[in-house]
Order: sequence, then structure tokens, then C-alpha cells
Amino acid sequence: MADIGDHTVKRFSTSGQLLTTIGTTGQAGNATSPYQFDHVADIAFAPDNDDGGGDENGFVFISDGDGGENNRVAAFAPVDPTDPTTSYQLMWHFGKFGLAPNNFNSPHSLTIDETRRLWVADRDNKRVSYFGQTPSGETVLGSWNCWLNPTIGGDAVAWGIASYHANSWLAMADGQSSQLLIVAAQFKARTCNVMWRGPVPTGAGGQVHLLDVDQSTGDVYVAVIGTAPNTYAFKYQYTPPPPPPPPSDQ
Repeated sequence: MADIGDHTVKRFSTSGQLLTTIGTTGQAGNATSPYQFDHVADIAFAPDNDDGGGDENGFVFISDGDGGENNRVAAFAPVDPTDPTTSYQLMWHFGKFGLAPNNFNSPHSLTIDETRRLWVADRDNKRVSYFGQTPSGETVLGSWNCWLNPTIGGDAVAWGIASYHANSWLAMADGQSSQLLIVAAQFKARTCNVMWRGPVPTGAGGQVHLLDVDQSTGDVYVAVIGTAPNTYAFKYQYTPPPPPPPPSDQ
């Protein structure tokens, strides 16, 4: 769990017991210490391997920069993957404030797709960037921008993103215009195709914030934050596209 006010990432058991904390509780960090987060925003995990054995590294990817001093992404790995209370060690981190491809301005959300690309919702730069990785996730190979604003997303700004591995699309929470977008990324062309978009009811003062995708169904869960009672979670049911028609006999 990303605890923005505490500047930490916490691991809990399914019964709610705190097992591990990454970062120093209650202490905002700065760019000189990778273990000191400043308004940590989101976390993501690599998908299972083809053999179904899970991510052999146990990597936790962290976006550190929801309006704080840090504007970076970091990867941590468990010291002992067999121990649920193990500590985590830093594997790599990159990013600073700026517009360059490897820089960010409030990296607010991140996700790992089925090919282990790392996607980052660079909120205040109004873009989504994706990064290639080695199989172990240790080295950032490059980055490209998949622009969602203004060319294809209108006034959309990515606050939250999550990938659906079965169909290779991204769900995007637009916190500026209170809408949900389903985006198909064309990697070779470095462009995006908005497959669907629709409003999210937020109420007075509410904002679309983060979201996640149920990998078993494709259903999307969207969180709306605001002053009470305008704090919600919505479920959007995914309807698979119809199968292609059978080939013609002619």
C-alpha cells in the first residue's frame, strides 16, 4: 500500500497485519536518498511468468512524487522472497523534475504490462511514458511518450493507469475531466488509440484519482476522492469485443 501522508510503502497480510515498511515513517525525503519518499503515489508489481510461478524477483515498482519534492520511479526487491516480513533493497531508481524523456512532473501512477514494460502516468507533464526493461528489471533501456493530451485525449490528463494483460490495453483515470478512458497503445507507431471514454460521476468537489483492472475479467475499478460524502469506488464491467466473422467461402 502506498501511504502518501506517511511517505512510506507498507505490506500487509490478508488479515490486515503490518508486515513490512519501506521508507521512514512520517519523514518526507528528498532526491539524495532513494529510501526517503516524498508523497509516494502508487505501486505496481510485475505480472506472473509464463510458468505461472509469479515474478521471480518479487519486485515492487514505486512512483515517488505526488506533488512532493521527488519526481522519480524506483524498484525494490525483497531480501528474502520466502519471508513475508523481509526488508526490501533498492535495485534501481531514475527520474527528476523536468520534461526530458526520463524526467517527470508528478509521476502519479504506474503499471507493468504483459511484456513487462513499465508505464508511468506523468501527470503534470500531461503524458504517459513507457520504458523497456531487461528481464530482471534492473536497467531502463529507453523511453517514449504516448501523448494523451491534446491530440487524442482532448483535455485528458492521466492521474491513474492500469494495464489489462489479456487484451493489451490501458485503463486511464482522467482526474482533470473526471472520465475513464480505455487506450490501445500502438508501440511501433508510438501513438495511442482511444477505444472508449466515458464520464465518471464524482459529485461536488470530487475527483477521479486512481484505478485498477481485474486481470481475470477486465473489469475496471475507479476511485473517486473528495470531501464526504463524495468519496466513491465505481466498477465498470468489461465487455469483450465480438469474435471476428468466419472467413468467406469466396
